[in-house]
Amino acid sequence: MKIRTLVFVLILSSFSLTLAAEPSSWKELNEQALRLYQKSKYMEATEVTKKALEIAKQQFGYQSLEAAESLGNLGALYEIQGNSGEAKPLYKQAREIRAKYGRKGIPLGIQTEVFFRMLIKERELKNGIMLLRLRIVFIIGLVVIYLLYLIFRIRKRKKSHLPKN
Repeated sequence: MKIRTLVFVLILSSFSLTLAAEPSSWKELNEQALRLYQKSKYMEATEVTKKALEIAKQQFGYQSLEAAESLGNLGALYEIQGNSGEAKPLYKQAREIRAKYGRKGIPLGIQTEVFFRMLIKERELKNGIMLLRLRIVFIIGLVVIYLLYLIFRIRKRKKSHLPKN
């Protein structure tokens, strides 16, 4: 009787350890993917995120928040690699899943970092365009001033060459 109880307790504890380890493996994969992303190892991060997505679907379900997070992360990694065509449907699917749970916005992680990186690049581009416009206006101003100077000199020469009455 004691042996059966002991075997039952061992089986039960190993089962609970397996259940406890599974979600952390999804979480660990997400953390690993984030570290790879931060080191600019986008291809490796993409592969790890694909594994995290598969685990999320198996452990939590296709319509789980974990799957949505993995879908969004995968989309963000495709986006940062210049593959918007593959990223957009993943973003859409992630948004739809989050909406079912009443969640808005994007969760912290790769998605957020990519979003802010692209926002910063967009602002830098706008600032660069603004600086370029200012430089063009400045150069045009210099050209106009030089042309006015030339016109003034030409008129002055013409006046000096006119016969005096």
